[in-house]
Amino acid sequence: MPTSNDELARKVMRGQADALGLSLPSTMSSEEMATAIIEAQRTVEEREREAFTKAKKTPVRLRKNAFSLPGVKHQKGETVEVPIDVAKRWVAGGIAERADPFPSE
Repeated sequence: MPTSNDELARKVMRGQADALGLSLPSTMSSEEMATAIIEAQRTVEEREREAFTKAKKTPVRLRKNAFSLPGVKHQKGETVEVPIDVAKRWVAGGIAERADPFPSE
């Protein structure tokens, strides 16, 4: 079990790095680890935004508040255009309902 705040922070950051597929050397300082993780998260978010922009979209009406992308919140009752795979997940999860039939894929 970690014995200091720095050890606890490093343990948490190792988990974040693993989730992002990062391999961080054990010699990195906590600050260097944090910087590397933030850069990796930004890269992932940039790729997600790019894929979101390029994807074929369909409108859904939200039953609950939802985030289409990190930091992009939509309110219950809104009709929003999201990629078809997101729309299907949201409909299946009860987050949204179809606003019109899904286009053929």
